[in-house]
Amino acid sequence: MGLYVGMVLSTGETVVEVRHGGFAEVGVLEDGFDGKRVVKRLNDEHVGSPGVAEAFFEECRVWANRLRNDGKNKNADHLYIAQALFPLKNLDNLGPVLFVSYVDGPSVSALLRDGRQSLSQTVRMGAQIAAGLAFAHERGVRHRDLKPSNILLTTTNEVRLVDWGLTRAQHGTQQTEGVREYWSPERRADSSLDSAEDDVHALGVLLYECLVGRFPREGADVREDIATAQPLAPAIVLDTVHRLLSAGRPTAAEVKALFGDSELLADLRGREVEQPFCRSCGYIAGAQRCRNCPVCDSMMFERYAHPPQEGMVRIPPSVFVHGLTKEQAEQAVIAAGLSPDPQNLRLLYSPDEPPGGVFVPGFDIDVTPVTIRAYAEFVEATNYPVAPEVVAAHNNLADHPVVHVTWRDALCYALWAGKRLPRPLEWEKAARGDKDNRTYPWGDAWQRNRCNHNQYPSRDFTETNPVATFVAGEADGRSPFGVEDMAGNVSEWTSHSRGALARGQDRDSRVVCGGSWSDPVAVYGAVSMQVSAEIDYKSKAVGFRCAADIVYEERAVQ
Repeated sequence: MGLYVGMVLSTGETVVEVRHGGFAEVGVLEDGFDGKRVVKRLNDEHVGSPGVAEAFFEECRVWANRLRNDGKNKNADHLYIAQALFPLKNLDNLGPVLFVSYVDGPSVSALLRDGRQSLSQTVRMGAQIAAGLAFAHERGVRHRDLKPSNILLTTTNEVRLVDWGLTRAQHGTQQTEGVREYWSPERRADSSLDSAEDDVHALGVLLYECLVGRFPREGADVREDIATAQPLAPAIVLDTVHRLLSAGRPTAAEVKALFGDSELLADLRGREVEQPFCRSCGYIAGAQRCRNCPVCDSMMFERYAHPPQEGMVRIPPSVFVHGLTKEQAEQAVIAAGLSPDPQNLRLLYSPDEPPGGVFVPGFDIDVTPVTIRAYAEFVEATNYPVAPEVVAAHNNLADHPVVHVTWRDALCYALWAGKRLPRPLEWEKAARGDKDNRTYPWGDAWQRNRCNHNQYPSRDFTETNPVATFVAGEADGRSPFGVEDMAGNVSEWTSHSRGALARGQDRDSRVVCGGSWSDPVAVYGAVSMQVSAEIDYKSKAVGFRCAADIVYEERAVQ
């Protein structure tokens, strides 16, 4: 009659829950001392089937004996496999059974009922699933039925893989051996296929399902589907899932290395900083919004941002296109009246650094460059030494950008104001926006009346102009985020040296972004234009603006 709630086994344990499947059933057992474990057995209709019970018992032995740590594994990969304690050929006339450690959290199937998962949660689970698969594959064991219901989570948000190889015992029954949606094309052609590649294909389907919220359709553009559902997804996630669902799949060990990278996981958490999260287990919500964590049932929290300081605008966390194409560089150089030869093109384009999507966390940035009036307040408040040119300009040009400032001067002002200098990528994103790959803040085409530069036809100023000049009508030169003077007026100091993120900070130079009143801005006003300057350099064409990190507070999800 099978397992039933209240049944007391000869082990002294009581069945407190029964879960039925088409092929087998699982009983959750309690021992009376707050201890729990699980027993798995065949359904009654299959216990007496010729060869089925023997095959089931043999697969239980494989799980119990070959998927435990034998001391050769120097990491904790075996922990991601639910521990099979021991099999018995017969227990209380129930037929062959397998005792398995109890997993106290939900299945991935339960999570997916609430919708697609976050990038962070998906990649975290993917790394752990891949680690468990790699451990098994090294020992010649394949899962053959990887699917959301066979992936359980502990309440500390760690994966436990269950039902290893048990689909073999279904051969010869009327039950489907696994779920076909997770099968590789090779296995669909030969259902008896026993291959590690089939397991990693199933992992690819699972990751796609977690990220998109549905199965991949035949002929689908995997990268595009994921990018649409997860706009913050980095290329490594798009490419890895695409490879898992294509020929020449990576091994489970390779996926473990890619998705288990601590820097990647930290980057994803930063991308999803505004998603609801669980303080207890680290779960980050995706499409769903819930008051209690679906993994550990603790309270969920969310971060809310303080508004930007006066005079600043918020740039949201998102991916934007960094860099210019060769064609864009050629058009800009020609618009400036220069020859599109390699030397001039190098100002805007390098074949070694083609344009591409880059994620930049959210930040705030000044709408305008820092003015002489604002800088004078800093000088007066701190008794900061100031260049004579700044003093001379104070009375007549107070609303013009401050110039004749070194990088150190700009940094000191920013710190006094409770801000910082923008990073070069932040500056470029604020100038370009995050919806297209435009060449200039206002669009693709060079329009010389939208900023202050040395080719301006009839400007009323000989050098800098007051801020908020180019903000209306056909002269509106603002960026999609409403940031002013990103193409002309003054070039601007940033916080980092060229290539600092890749090679480390150059102590003596920093990036200066944007064109100025003295430049052929068709080139120097392009959003990706960057030059290096010594930190003690000062010029009547170089100023700065400030940026600031977004200030968040946490509150319980309501």
